[in-house]
Order: sequence, then C-alpha cells, then structure tokens
Amino acid sequence: MTTQLFEKTLEQFWYVEMTSEKGFMHIRNNMPLQDSISSSGNLYSEAGPIFLAVADGHGDISHFRSSTGASIATSLTIEILQQFADKVQLAGQTEKDRLISSDNIVETVLKDIVSNWKTAVLDDLANNPFNSNEIKTIEARKLTDYESNPTVAYGTTLIGCTIIGSVVLFVQIGDGDVVVMAGDGSVYNPIPIDPSLVSNRTTSLCQKNPIQSFRISVINIESTPIDMIMLSTDGFGNSQIEPNWYKGVLTDIASFSQKHGMLWVRENLPNWAKLCASREGSGDDTTIGLIVSEHLLNRHEYGGKI
Repeated sequence: MTTQLFEKTLEQFWYVEMTSEKGFMHIRNNMPLQDSISSSGNLYSEAGPIFLAVADGHGDISHFRSSTGASIATSLTIEILQQFADKVQLAGQTEKDRLISSDNIVETVLKDIVSNWKTAVLDDLANNPFNSNEIKTIEARKLTDYESNPTVAYGTTLIGCTIIGSVVLFVQIGDGDVVVMAGDGSVYNPIPIDPSLVSNRTTSLCQKNPIQSFRISVINIESTPIDMIMLSTDGFGNSQIEPNWYKGVLTDIASFSQKHGMLWVRENLPNWAKLCASREGSGDDTTIGLIVSEHLLNRHEYGGKI
C-alpha cells in the first residue's frame, strides 16, 4: 500500500491513496495476487501531473501469467501517460486541444499502451519460456490459440488516469470501476459503459484488436470541478450489496476524509479492501485507488486535514 501527496495546478493539493489485497479464493487456491496498481507524479511540485493505473489480471487458467501481464500494464501505462503529459504541458492552447482530442489519444496513448504492452509481454516470454506445467495447460486448452497469440497467457484489464493541470484523462479496457465525485457532491461514472461486459466476461489487452475496446473520457476541471476519483478492480464492485453503490461509497469516503483526515483514510483503506476481498465479500483480489482534492477537505462541514 502506497500513499502520496501532490501539489497541483488550480491551487490545490491532490492526495493519492491506494491499496491492493489478495482475494480469499486466490489465497485458498494458492494463486498470486492478480491485481496491480501504480502511481507517479512530481512530489510536492507546483504543477506536476498525477498518474494512476489499475489492472486486473484475469486469473483464469487460460491466462496463467496474468499477474505479470497486469504488473506490466500498470508500469508502462504510467510511463506513457507521463510522456503524454510532457507534450500537453509544453503545448499552446490550440495544440493542447488537439492533443487531448479523442482521436489523438487513440492514435498516441492507446496505440502506445497496446504495442508497448505486447512488446514487453513477448520480451518476458522470450526471457522466461513457458515451463512444463504451463505447456500442459496450453495443450489442455485446445480452443485457445497460444501459438498465434501467446499474449493470451498474460491477459489483463487496465484503467489509467492522469491529471494534467485542468485536464483529467481516463482510459479503460475491461471491467472495474471509475467513479467521480463532482464539486457539488454528485457522483457519476465518466467512462462510457461497455455493453460487451456481461457476467464474468471482459475485454482485455490480450485480445486481437484491443484498441477498439478502450473507452476514453476527458474532463476539464475548471468548468467541471472534481473532489474525488476512485479507480477499483471488479473485486470491489462485486462485493457491494447495492447495485448502484457508487454514490453511497464515495459519499462515505468524503465524509470520513472531512471528519477524520486523510491519514485516517490511509490507515483504514487496506481494511476496507480486505473486507471486500474476504469470503464474506467478493472473494476476489481487490484494489482501490483514491485521488482526493484538498478542496473536498475544506469545502464542507468538517474540513479535516492530515
């Protein structure tokens, strides 16, 4: 579990809190943690961007190296978003508008994520060829074409987020949740719903044409203020009793943040994830990443700080 505090543009701090817990089913079956979360930024900088990425390796027997695939996905996504942020920060307004357009994000950010992930996965395979047990799995899964697409073994979802000044960019492939609390306290999902995500089926970086399954959202926080962002793997959402849990969960976290401060949230976040990952919860690996604006801590009733 990692905690970071960044100073941002728009004269505000952004607190980044994150945790990842192995699910009961993976503990019982002696499986590795399939989730991965990474963050980066210019610590205490005056205008440095924030980067956060969450991935959920599929964990199914067909995707027997998905924990590695998830770890690769989050680390390279941070790098690619950093490169994108560098360009945005140096650009004039007209060029900035072009850079943050959906078409350009597809042609640059998404293409780089997909191609770099595939290259890194194939490099890992070259350095660590399938062992005898993995080859037995491949031979048993006759309907899965590992020969033409060995990246299937590393299959994973991915959510990426960056705040660059007044611009917030989200990219996502597969399941998991992106939830935002606006400055007025309303809660919404900024990423379009993917109708292909039915039951336990999910889109993936390992599919043949992953770019077409990515969803994108760009928010200008000067015109649409944001108090909180939560990225989470499906282990969190699947543990919730209420089907429309978003508002209740973020409202509770906002209240806790204001009343007790971010240090209290940092200390308790792993316990919330463990409860979701337990037998009584989803039993699945659970990862939570929070980005909380200092404005939230000052705006409402309590105004608590670290």
